[in-house]
Amino acid sequence: MIKHPISTADIVRVVLAEYGVTDAEFYGELRDPRFVQSREACAWLAQVLTTQSFPEVAREMRRPTHTSVISMWKRARSKFCTDTAVRKRYLSMAHRLHDGQCF
Repeated sequence: MIKHPISTADIVRVVLAEYGVTDAEFYGELRDPRFVQSREACAWLAQVLTTQSFPEVAREMRRPTHTSVISMWKRARSKFCTDTAVRKRYLSMAHRLHDGQCF
């Protein structure tokens, strides 16, 4: 079986399911911790699992500028390095994406 590359759309689908967030909540501007955490997870996963640049990820995430995605990624990276629960959650989503369980 040929696997296709992981896309940001695949990542968004897995993150929405993991965090129990709707499209409107994820793509919106509200700062509820669940929404913010889901966006951070998406930014981190996109940088780890795809070859997309920050501007490309920002467009896919419907963010106004790539600097917002860089900020999300920095916060996510810090949490990944310091919080075991966050690290396990991110790695679980990465494994699901790699194993094709998002389809």
